[in-house]
Amino acid sequence: MIVGIGIDVLEFSKLEHLVKTRGQEFTSAIFTEKEIHYAKIHHGLANLATAFTAKEAVVKSLSFSPSSDVSLRDIEVKRSREGKPSIHLHGKLARSYPKSKYRFLLSLSFTETTATAIVLLESTMP
Repeated sequence: MIVGIGIDVLEFSKLEHLVKTRGQEFTSAIFTEKEIHYAKIHHGLANLATAFTAKEAVVKSLSFSPSSDVSLRDIEVKRSREGKPSIHLHGKLARSYPKSKYRFLLSLSFTETTATAIVLLESTMP
């Protein structure tokens, strides 16, 4: 059963500005080391942008208010060997939404200027 949906769109120029003006402080606050490493190897800024939109879409699927104390680093976008993205939660989010009860479905896309993510949150409990 679908219990939440989230979508997010981001222009690369906005993320590029944040990375340039805030630097390592910004990227370390938002992305995990694995996400940063993967982006260095695959599509750079485009990959960071899709990861960022995925994290925002997850937050929206969970219906958290913007003022909640959710850390985007607790939402990680992992890639299979084939490049298929998936959502993995850490910390408080992982305890609130355990894999045994919830599943995230994720679709990512990007153009030359924009990244998009859509997330469906399913309850795996009958």
